[in-house]
Amino acid sequence: MRNLLQRVTCGFRAGSEHHFDLAAWRAATGLRYFGIELALRQGSAEVRLRHIGADGGELPDAAHLVRTIPGSAYSPPLALAEMGARLMPEVVAASDDAEYDLNVFTDDLPVQAAPRVAYVVTAPTLDALQPTLMAFAAVPDAGRLLVILDSDETLPPPGPSVTILRRAPAGAWGQALHALAYGEALSWHASHVALVEPGVQIPAETFARLRDMLRFAQPGHHIGAVLHGANGEELARGRTVDLTALSTAVTAGPAALAASLIVFPRRAIYRLGLPWPGTPALGALDYPLRLRRAMGEPVIPAGLHVVAPALPPTVLDGPDLRAGLLLALREGAVDSASLSDRAAGAMAELLHTGVHAALTDEAPPQPQGRGLLGRRPLRPAPNSPDQVAAKAATLDDDYAGVSSWNRLLAGTPGLPGAEIRALDRQMAALHTQLCDQDDALQAAIQTQTRQLQARLDAAGIGDPARTRADLDRANILAVASLRGRHTGRRAVIVGNGPSLRISDLDRLKSDITFASNKIFLAYDQTGWRPTYYSVEDHLVLENSREQIERLGGSTKIFPSNMRDFRYHASDTIFVPLLPPKSFSDPLSDPAFPAFGQELTQGIGWGSTVVYSQIQLALYMGCSDIVLIGLDHSYDLPDTKVGNAYVAAGERNHFHPDYRRPGEVWHQPNIEVLEVSFARARAVCEARNVPIINASRESRLDVFERADFETLFPHQESPA
Repeated sequence: MRNLLQRVTCGFRAGSEHHFDLAAWRAATGLRYFGIELALRQGSAEVRLRHIGADGGELPDAAHLVRTIPGSAYSPPLALAEMGARLMPEVVAASDDAEYDLNVFTDDLPVQAAPRVAYVVTAPTLDALQPTLMAFAAVPDAGRLLVILDSDETLPPPGPSVTILRRAPAGAWGQALHALAYGEALSWHASHVALVEPGVQIPAETFARLRDMLRFAQPGHHIGAVLHGANGEELARGRTVDLTALSTAVTAGPAALAASLIVFPRRAIYRLGLPWPGTPALGALDYPLRLRRAMGEPVIPAGLHVVAPALPPTVLDGPDLRAGLLLALREGAVDSASLSDRAAGAMAELLHTGVHAALTDEAPPQPQGRGLLGRRPLRPAPNSPDQVAAKAATLDDDYAGVSSWNRLLAGTPGLPGAEIRALDRQMAALHTQLCDQDDALQAAIQTQTRQLQARLDAAGIGDPARTRADLDRANILAVASLRGRHTGRRAVIVGNGPSLRISDLDRLKSDITFASNKIFLAYDQTGWRPTYYSVEDHLVLENSREQIERLGGSTKIFPSNMRDFRYHASDTIFVPLLPPKSFSDPLSDPAFPAFGQELTQGIGWGSTVVYSQIQLALYMGCSDIVLIGLDHSYDLPDTKVGNAYVAAGERNHFHPDYRRPGEVWHQPNIEVLEVSFARARAVCEARNVPIINASRESRLDVFERADFETLFPHQESPA
């Protein structure tokens, strides 16, 4: 069972965002072993994985991978506990046409099979949101996107994984976490929350890498990202904060706080509470400080990077300065006797404005005549700074509960009483229990998965790719046995059009015959059976599965994709399929259709089973190929679902019961069919194998026409 950990695509620049951060994976996950794959699609490539130790020194390369033809080269298994700090991919050589991926993968089972990440993104306008939306849409299973929009634009309807809310005055992060923990987004059952600072964009590869890392993340960690500039230069790895000076700084070295992108388990909200109301700058300090207090230093992998045009401000001013003082007091970083000049000024302002104004920049009336620091505003007094410090220690109780945010979002800010705050704590405890139950369920699922994997491994079928290869091996040998089997014989391919007469089938008993789909409807009126029988339309298979599985008297040859529709009959040979680039628009590919001349490598799809059977006949060495029952015209019903029609009664085939009313069948595309038949004619003419259309009635003019009666004269039975 192979799980992807990180992917680097060819053409990458030599930047830290493509490093595999061994130290970060060690700190945040329980990963034991991993490997590196060089998966080459085209050209040739040589890549080394430079191994950097914890002290920055270079260790022997972890892997040196070379491919000169398409395929994969693998490193030996690597034990994470025995590795250094990071791996740096470096291209040693690559051809100009090289196309490849460098994949870091593991056979370890994840802690959580499918983490449910809710990204909280703020944007001034819908246009500013577009790069993030495009990157998010490019990654399957990235999670959900909760957008807080600043502008008054008309909100678009929510997408399947995107919800857009109008920003509330109290603060975007608090509004979003309230929605995820208690409100309209609770039904998402997010396992993790990712807070994205304003102006920061997330590349598609970071969405993918975070998804893959969180599958292995152990509880009790929060994760950050490296901030890059618009030109790809590294700006910062997080934020440090000097609470005594009431200033912050982003830093390229070790960071005390996660910044730009901050990822943590949703259950932490019930433990830490909701953010204080206030500006984004305050939120960028408040919640990371809480996370550090609860979980320690953030894990910031080099491979997780986000992009912003510039660094965020480093000095707290205005309301943020006052709120920053409250943060410093709450964290115990300063006391009222050791304040800097700026902090002392902020303290003096607090004494006149009150704590509520420090967080909201407004001072609404308080319930029951109660001010936030007492019944009257604070006045300068010897013990006033101590009163502010004491109050700061209780602000989480005042502002972080769901009831306080309920009021803020309803436009009636104020503080709930002690009884309501006690109910808030009970509600948080109940939600924590629900998270515990979800974690227990995920653990049980993973335990069952491990047990099942162990049983599959013991039975020798634990690796799906190996098992599929074992199945394919027998089919490839069977296909190879068909090569040249009927050299010099005439092949007749039987179509199912209205011009086909069941009595004609008895004239074919001396030929090698190919038939398909519902030809079995004729069997009760003839002793003839085709030499080979095929189905390549999954709707035909699904509509007539039981009859097809019971058929005997013919060798069944199906394209291998029929196994994807739960058809695994042991009497069937499965030929590898060469699909078009687009089934819905095959003519968009100038190389369409492929024609398989070595069928062990694949049979080309041409939108009709007749095209496949022409390839089979040529592979078997037949000297000429005759088509019958190929009318090449269709009377289409009125009812259509997508690209499929709903039958209203049979009008296009030899038997009145061929399509039952209500049966769904695929729309034939005459233009595509004729392109395929022209390709078949060109290939067969190059091999001196004529294709003759002997259908009694036909609008197909690609092939030379012949009279059925001339080619298959009626023979009187001996008296």
